[in-house]
Amino acid sequence: MESKPDKLVPAVIGGAIMGVISAVPGLNMINCLCCAGVILGGFFAVYFYKKNLGDQELIYSDGALLGALAGVFGALIGALLSAIIGVNFDQMFQQMMQYSDEIPPEAIEMIENLQNNRGALFIMSAAMGLVIDVIFGVLGGILGVAILGKKK
Repeated sequence: MESKPDKLVPAVIGGAIMGVISAVPGLNMINCLCCAGVILGGFFAVYFYKKNLGDQELIYSDGALLGALAGVFGALIGALLSAIIGVNFDQMFQQMMQYSDEIPPEAIEMIENLQNNRGALFIMSAAMGLVIDVIFGVLGGILGVAILGKKK
């Protein structure tokens, strides 16, 4: 029996696709369509795995595992990218607050609360992303096997 190729690299590629789609403003709107960006990441993990598989059969457990691994990597990459992008938004809000006297006090208070609770928000967001990315990544991996697997 031939050994199967490594699943780590295709899972990282699929996770990177998930993370970028989930974190980049504007592009993350794709996920409003039933988490399509996350499903796409799981699908691409299976696609890149299949390219290394050769003549071996692609099975559903491989797709589910690839989707789950891609979901873990996608959540980590997405959380890191969101944190980086969030720092840029913080700087933008600081500049807005310096130069505008017309911002209502409620809005200033809300922005300050968000900045003070950034760590807790990051942890909650990363945990939610992990759960959602793994679930929908598995779905994408299973769909990838159904679409890309050899027909009997």
